[in-house]
Order: sequence, then structure tokens, then C-alpha cells
Amino acid sequence: MSLPREASVQTYPTERAAALSDGLFSIAATLLVIDVRLPAGAGEFRWAMLAEIAPRILGYLISFLVIGQLWVAHHRKLRLVERIDARGLWLNLLFLMFVAFIPFPTAVLSEHGNRDAVVLYALTIVAASSMLILLWAHLGRHRAWLVQRDTLAEDVRREGLRTMVVPAVFLLSMPLAWHEPRWAMYSWIVLAPVAWLLGRR
Repeated sequence: MSLPREASVQTYPTERAAALSDGLFSIAATLLVIDVRLPAGAGEFRWAMLAEIAPRILGYLISFLVIGQLWVAHHRKLRLVERIDARGLWLNLLFLMFVAFIPFPTAVLSEHGNRDAVVLYALTIVAASSMLILLWAHLGRHRAWLVQRDTLAEDVRREGLRTMVVPAVFLLSMPLAWHEPRWAMYSWIVLAPVAWLLGRR
């Protein structure tokens, strides 16, 4: 008698995947501040200097909040998962690859702030979020051996819907960037209240 496919697939505890993910998230968030620096040869510090680097400060704040939102979404998913298979590990690594890339488009956005910079940034966040969606779709499909047994199908579906908020906001912002890059950046503010509302459910 052959074993069911799910019983024959090798799986691993999620602790190491979670530890790697947390470490990479913390590094990516820390690297953001490297781009926030005073103008070269500025001399003695004056408060007016902060106005000169306001785009860099804004880029730092936006990306820190975005990385934080992605970390919360990732944490919520691994919290529901007991074990993970090789495909899930690779999907998780691809997700982390895009998270680690976020400091670069942040620096480009802070330096230029034009349409192409906004689109590059938005595409990076959409790519990261898409990998997280694929990861959760994979885990949800095999929840009999990956998700804790007391997790309901409705919880799996709801968690998947939460994951779609970030890429939806950034996808919708890209057409705005063709008219006015600042409008696209302002639209990202929607993430904060939406994430808060979804977090209460």
C-alpha cells in the first residue's frame, strides 16, 4: 500500500526558516538608514539641514513601514505553520531575496523621486509580495501537513486575502506615477490604516 503523497513528502521544522527570515528582515531594515546622511562638507549641524535630506528621511520611513508590514504578514503565516517542505523553503528564499533588495530602490527613490524611480520601487514591493502570496498559496494547498491542525480553512483564506493588500496598493500606484510621482507615493499611505484594520480581524 503506497503512502499518500503528502505523507511521503519530506518536511522540516519552521524554526530555521523563521530565524533566517527574521535576521534578513532586521538587516534590510537597518540598511535603510545608511542612505540617510547629512550633505557632504556640511560642517556644524543645523536643523535646516534636515530639510535638505527630507526625501531620504521620507524614503527611510516609507520603506521601514513597508518592510515592517511584510514582516508582520510573514510572521502571521509562519505562526500557523508547523512544518515546511523544500518547495516552501525555496519560495521563502525568493521572498527574502526581494526583501533584501528593498534598500536599493529606496536609495534610488530618495535620490531621484521621478516616475521611473517610483515604478522601480513599486515593482520591487509587488515582486516581494507576490512571492509571499505564492508561499502562502503553497502552504494553504497542503495545510493537512503544513498548517496546525486546529487552523480552519476560513483562516487560511482570510490570511491569503490580507497578503494581497500590499501588492494591490503598489500596483494601483504605478499608473499614478505616470501622471505625478508624488501622487503614487501619497497613495502608499493607504497601507497604514488598511493594515491596522485587517490586523484587528
